[in-house]
Amino acid sequence: PVQQEDAEILVEMLGDESWRVRKAVVRLLTQTDISLIVPLLMKTLTERHIGPRHIRFQNSALECLTDIGQPAIPALSAALRDHDKDVRIVTANALGMIRHHDACDALILTLQDEHVNVRYAAVEALSRIPSQKSVLPLTRVLEFDEDWLKLPAISALGHIGDYRATPYLIAIAEHPLYLQTVVEALGNIGDERGIPSIIQALSSTDKEIRKTATMSMESMARKLDKLHAIIQQPATYRALFRNACTEQIMLHLVELMNDQDFSLVMSAVRLLGWSGRQDAAYALLEQLENEQLLEAVISALIEIGEEAILPLANAYENARGL
Repeated sequence: PVQQEDAEILVEMLGDESWRVRKAVVRLLTQTDISLIVPLLMKTLTERHIGPRHIRFQNSALECLTDIGQPAIPALSAALRDHDKDVRIVTANALGMIRHHDACDALILTLQDEHVNVRYAAVEALSRIPSQKSVLPLTRVLEFDEDWLKLPAISALGHIGDYRATPYLIAIAEHPLYLQTVVEALGNIGDERGIPSIIQALSSTDKEIRKTATMSMESMARKLDKLHAIIQQPATYRALFRNACTEQIMLHLVELMNDQDFSLVMSAVRLLGWSGRQDAAYALLEQLENEQLLEAVISALIEIGEEAILPLANAYENARGL
């Protein structure tokens, strides 16, 4: 077994210039007595030095603690109370990298830290640990904390995917700074109450927001399809979308069918099918020559239903004439 003196030498080698040496040391340390190694790694993290060697120390120590995982959480949680804010930031990052729910309580308490950078690190860490106990504390960040903390909090709530976050996200969607991130989070959550906000974003003058809204609407649909298959009730999102789809939204979706991102194009095709609009059917028919889209276009035309009959009949007559 590795003794104290040997362990100290190994930890010192975490700052070696060779990444191969550092990797080998990390592997060896993670197989050593945790009660001996973790305090030494924490000391490495909390020492204040400058220069590339110290950066190598910190990065390797973080990697080692991450590999150790859950057993390192008590020592890291204690370090979140260190008087040095930089230590608290590094510690929160380490807990996020471990990705274990045992770290949530300490990180949630850190959301009340006096330094905004520490709170930011705690929010980022919680976004990597999908725990329901983080939902309400993160919604309080949306309500009461500084503006630049709200974006990572929105993303964290989207990753967690709890329906309780939906009303808070809808409330903040009115702010243009947060709209795109909110729309993405709502799609990840899959709560039908978020559909109006996503549909509204499809009318945005910002093309990137429209792209996000298109992908989020389909993400919402996939989650709702799974839910309704479980509860054995028909999904209603298509009807909601059809009732809310304006000509402007339809034109935006037609524009996205020419995008370079194939996944985005497929999403736009599906949403055009849900629109139930005759002009959407005409636009879809122009894509029939694209073999990659053929199956999706046919499904979308069928989804449109009766409104697609006249465009299909006209297309048939034109083809027969040729």
